[in-house]
Formats: sequence, C-alpha cells, structure tokens
Amino acid sequence: MSDPVRSILILGGGSAGLLAALALRTRLPHVPVTLVRSAKLGVIGVGEGTNVSVPHFLHGYLGLDQAAFMRRVDPLYKRGVRFIWGSRPHYNFGFGINVAHEAPGLPRPAGYYCDGDMGRTSVISSLMESGRFFARGPQGAPRNIGMFGYHFENEKLVAFLESEAAARGVAIVDDELRQAAVGECGVEELRMASGRTFKADLYVDASGFQSELLGKALGEPFESFKSSLFCERAVVGKWARTAEPVNPHTTAENMQAGWCWQIEHRHAIARGYVYAPAFISDAEAEAEFRRKNPRITDTRVVKFTSGRYRRLWVRNVVAVGNASGFVEPLEATALGAICEQSNLLVQCLLDSGQAPGPSMVAGFNRATTASWDAIRWFLALHYKFNTRFDTPFWREARASANLGDAEEVIAFYKENGPSHMGRALVPRPVEMFGLDGYWLHLLGMQVPHAGLRPLPLEEQIQWAKFQAGIRQMADNGMDFREMHGP
Repeated sequence: MSDPVRSILILGGGSAGLLAALALRTRLPHVPVTLVRSAKLGVIGVGEGTNVSVPHFLHGYLGLDQAAFMRRVDPLYKRGVRFIWGSRPHYNFGFGINVAHEAPGLPRPAGYYCDGDMGRTSVISSLMESGRFFARGPQGAPRNIGMFGYHFENEKLVAFLESEAAARGVAIVDDELRQAAVGECGVEELRMASGRTFKADLYVDASGFQSELLGKALGEPFESFKSSLFCERAVVGKWARTAEPVNPHTTAENMQAGWCWQIEHRHAIARGYVYAPAFISDAEAEAEFRRKNPRITDTRVVKFTSGRYRRLWVRNVVAVGNASGFVEPLEATALGAICEQSNLLVQCLLDSGQAPGPSMVAGFNRATTASWDAIRWFLALHYKFNTRFDTPFWREARASANLGDAEEVIAFYKENGPSHMGRALVPRPVEMFGLDGYWLHLLGMQVPHAGLRPLPLEEQIQWAKFQAGIRQMADNGMDFREMHGP
C-alpha cells in the first residue's frame, strides 16, 4: 500500500472487529470506519478469560470507562490460571512475577526454592491459594490493582463494545457478505446479500474462522501448528452456580485426551474440554466431560484448527483475531492478541501518515506472525513435559510436540535452572510470556535442572519466613463479595 488510507471497512462484528474499530476511531478519529456484520451469525457464546493486557487496552488505550464496563458486562476479576497439570497436585500462574523475583534475604531467584510446594511462590499465587482476589492495603483498599484480567460472558462484552463503537462514530451495518471482488490491489468491493456494495481503502478482516478476505478472497496460505498442538475440538457447557466458591482464577485441568478449562461467572460456571479427535471420539469426549462435570446441562462442540496465515497484512487487507490465526485458549491469549494487532495497525497508519509502504507492512507481518509463533511454542511446552497421565494422547504429546524456538530456552533451563541470566542469553522466543512464564511451567511440571541442590538451613528458614508472610497477607485479602458486591 502507498496511497493514503481515507476510509476503512471492517468485516465482522465480534470482539475482534469491534476492538479494531474502537482502536481506529480512538486514535484516528478523522478516518471514517464502517463495520459490517450479520446478526444472523450471532456470537460464539462461551465464557472468556483474559490476561492483564486486555484491561490496560480497554481502559487505558481505548479509555473505556471501567465503572460502566463493570456495570454492563459484569466481569469478575481474574488473578491468573491454576494448572491442575503435571505431577504436582496443582501450581499457579499468577499475573505478575511468579518465580523470577528475589525474596528478601535469599541469594538466588525464588525459582530455585520451588522443589517443594509451589502454592506460595509470590503474593498473587498466594492470593489464589487463599481464594482471595486482592491484598488489602493500609486503608482497606485493594493493593496491586493493576495486575488483573477479567472473566466475562462473550455476549455481554460484544454488546458493550458495539454500543461504545457506535457512540464513537463507527457506522455499523447489518448485512451478509456474498462476494469479495478482488483486483490487482487487493479487495475492490464487498457485495452483500442485500444488493449493496461497500468500498474502502483498507479492509480489516474480522470474519472469524472463515477468514473471508485474507484466507478465501486473497488465498493467503495457512500454516498449521498441528506438529505442536494436537487438539482440534472443544465440547463446552455450563451450569448455574449454587454454593461453589468463586475462584479468583481460571482453572486448566488435564483430561485423558486434552484438557478442561473452568471460567468463573457470577451466576454460572463455564467449562470446556479441549481434545484431539485423533485420540478420542466426540461421544467419548462428551462422556468424559460429563463424568468430570455432572451438573453440566446442554453442550455443544466447537471445531477449530490451530495455526496462522503466512502474512496477516496482504495488499489492502489486514486480518485480526480468528481471521488471522487461532490457538486453543490454554493461556487466554485470544483477546490479548486482538488488542496487540489492533494497536500495531493503528500505529502503522499513524506513523506512515496513513500511507503505509512495503517496509511498514513487512514490519507489521514480522511482528504479528512472531507473536503467534511465540504463543505456539509456549503452549507446546505445556504438553511436552506433562507426565500426569499415561494415555495414548499424552504419550504422543511428550514424544513429538514440536517446541521450535522454545528449545533454546529449555536447554538453558536444564543446564542452569531458573537463572536471571536467561534474560540476556535467550531473549528471542519469550517476549510475550517472559522467562518467568517459562520457568514457572517448567518448575510446575517438575522438569529437572542442574541448579537443584540441597538448601542450606539459613536459606530454608528465610524462604519459609517469606512464604509465611505472603500467606498472612493473602489470608487477610479481599474476597469475592468485597470486590464484586452481593
């Protein structure tokens, strides 16, 4: 692209299209943005969790009022993910630093002291252990308020985003795509079921798994992640909450041929079993899912393919969200990826004076595909070293999951343990999750490393003192009702 972008059309009205629309209107308010979506297609109605980048994007970058968001979307705060995974009973991936910090009075990072129980490795992990949402500050206000994600129901999020997009001047049209006319410069126009046509200088493909513009119309090749991630389906359902505790975290739990998530809502509990159809039939997966969750009511199966398109920006089309790629929601990366893609797109347009040239487009593609690949390698790690079950699926995952760029991180860990020096020596594949994320999972799954040694008595005493302190802080923390009301 070299001509100025004076108009933008977004195809798709889910969270991807709406977040991109809001980002464009917020930072480029003089550029008209039209969003075309079909109400007939509906919204993928699953519970969703986010990482910490999403609240920052919503309330910081976009400036969406948090009080209005809490009132209309009714999200619950999320402090991390509990993994019922590997050989331990569980371990916690809390938002913030888990094992790469240095506890007072100890000579090495906390990860070197995690051979035993890992429940109290950090303040946020300790809060998760105690079922508390935030530590209590000196005047009773919550502490560490910036380190949280959300749990919410996707339909409520989309309704809120659509109303905010309309209020900021996004033209929202209800129609269905019939054909995307393609020419030398990319998409020339969209021909709709109503007979209308739409033209724009730049098209944002937010059409979900269909990838109507990037994948179908322009024929961009799709690169599968199947050598790393074997799961291709999920059976999902929920039940009405009664007396169950409201957890301050998402739960990820091993199953015979995959894993199961649990997402907390105020009045319901949402679960989904992500599985590999090569190792278990749909009926068998449904039966295992119901044995695990006997209160589940109606269920449905969602099919997906893990992978990404070779490029996300091709000629005058930019794909965001599921139209650009997809991985299973093991680390709640979906909405965070959309926010990152939307931010990069806006910045490319701003910095190029709305006339992005080849180098800007190439840089966007390098950054976004590298981000997808970093997620791939990190998720593959969860499978490669998980010894909890000895089933055909897990044996195959341990034997053949492709770790790609994560290999150098793991080799460093095995030789040196969770060392701070990894930041300088193996920075390339860990940008999104940081070394702390890698170290946490490797320690959580009890992958051995050469840095293990008997702890001197004085270090044992100091570590126990640190854990007792953060346990006391967590036990005195703020519970569900204090943070969310009755």
